[in-house]
Amino acid sequence: MSINMAEFHQVFFEESHEHLENMEQLLLALDLASPDPEELNTIFRAAHSIKGGSGIFGFTALTSVTHVMENLLDMTRKGNFQLTSSIIDLLLSTVDTLSHILSLYREEEQIDWQEVEYSKSQLVAALNGESFSSSVAVQNGTDIANTPVTPTLNAEPSALVETEDELGFGFFEDEMARDIAIEGEDFGFFEEAYQAEEISAQSVINDVSNTEKAAEPFDFTSDDELGFGFFEALTPESFANESVRMLPVSFVFNRFNRLVRDLSEQLGKNVNLVIEGGNTEIDKGMIEKLVDPLTHLVRNSLDHGIEKPDKRLAAGKSEVGVLSLKASQRGGNIVIAVHDNGAGLNRERIIQKARENGLQVADNISDKQVWQLIFAAGFSTAVEVTDVSGRGVGMDVVRRNIEALGGRIDIESTEGQGSTFEIQLPLTLAIVDGMTVSVGSQIYILPLVHIIESIQPQTEQLKFLAKERLLKVREEYLPLLNLYQLMEIEPNAKSPEEGIVVLLESNHKRFGLCVDALVGQQQVVIKSLEKHYRRIPGVSGATIMGDGSVALILDVESLALHIKN
Repeated sequence: MSINMAEFHQVFFEESHEHLENMEQLLLALDLASPDPEELNTIFRAAHSIKGGSGIFGFTALTSVTHVMENLLDMTRKGNFQLTSSIIDLLLSTVDTLSHILSLYREEEQIDWQEVEYSKSQLVAALNGESFSSSVAVQNGTDIANTPVTPTLNAEPSALVETEDELGFGFFEDEMARDIAIEGEDFGFFEEAYQAEEISAQSVINDVSNTEKAAEPFDFTSDDELGFGFFEALTPESFANESVRMLPVSFVFNRFNRLVRDLSEQLGKNVNLVIEGGNTEIDKGMIEKLVDPLTHLVRNSLDHGIEKPDKRLAAGKSEVGVLSLKASQRGGNIVIAVHDNGAGLNRERIIQKARENGLQVADNISDKQVWQLIFAAGFSTAVEVTDVSGRGVGMDVVRRNIEALGGRIDIESTEGQGSTFEIQLPLTLAIVDGMTVSVGSQIYILPLVHIIESIQPQTEQLKFLAKERLLKVREEYLPLLNLYQLMEIEPNAKSPEEGIVVLLESNHKRFGLCVDALVGQQQVVIKSLEKHYRRIPGVSGATIMGDGSVALILDVESLALHIKN
């Protein structure tokens, strides 16, 4: 039978991309004073996997660069080569080069062999203890540094680098012997890719526990019988419905570690990036469209928001600024906040610039309205134009992109303390861990994140105050809401004693929700309701249950508004 190598290439490209991303994250997190041996081994194995796979397919440019990189990493993990910040910069630059070469092979474009040889030469120079260029490219392509440095070595130079002859095709034979061995064995990286896809597929299936199973190795000896069913097997679960493929927000957030590191260095600032809520999951399509607006916001915070160390110290602040990316679910929305503890927005300067641009701005305009002025096309208060920002291009695009997703962006800022850009996006698709409850014949989902506990109250625990029923729980009196009254349906249990009370918390407010019964706990995919039904009070979305029925997902934050102070 004929073999469609394009399918194998695609698996290799995707896995290599994941290896490179993982290498970058680990390199950025390495403690130079005491690097974690397991992290060093993981970085080495990633380079080794790319080298082995590229050797199999004849992607010579990838093979030659990763081979030299692998030598350096091997010396490092064995303690024969000392890591420095310049070596980390060199390795990050090599990761960039490998990523570019990978994209050229993927697009079947001409390989830039000058780039390949340059990258190899810098790695060889580092291994030989010679000066090398630790040029690190920021994501807009601007070089941050191009400084010759000399590494510290703990091994004989003769033991560091193999000859050019050894860098040729000779080492493919060793790789083929180890990785392919004989007919009937798997290509190691295909097995890993299969397992990874199996795992990711489970996150979009309603009943995870019933569908989860271990990946079985693919046996190439039976390919005549199976065809290449390995790829077909991935399709039903991993790609059956691309629009329902969920990804954690960390998929976007983690790429900013490198941007913040490189750009803050270019700007002469010390900035720590803090990531919260990276496990919040939304659909893949929305995540892809968040990359550009978030990049604009992060770059603006670094350039305009956070001050240089001397100015921060003069203002009584720590010389290290903090930029945070936080994701959470609030009611029927995914909320993403970009916060910095920098100088904040300057109200007077924004108003002045707006008037210079011909905008009519009243003197008594509110702060919230002032902040919205920065989203006007071409608006910028930057004193000078740099390669980072200042041309007035970007913030209007940010708002346009967010609104195209059905969301909105709000700003809070305090001069001298910092700014927060908050993006709210509708839950077109998201995954939530929920508790299923019943009221009458209806099923509802309560997000687990808001649930404290559930109890079956006794009569002596129930009290009345100003005609409102309260529940006493461990010396605390909590207000009660009847879900059947809010949803205007007929329950099986009209009094709390006959049913179950689920204790909930939202925005530091606790209350009890009366339902008929608890049905179970499960992970569900949230879908926004149709446009005409989006504003149902107390409802954030809906989900399709395993039996095909539709269950409403309750908005606990909205329910809390029914509680009287």
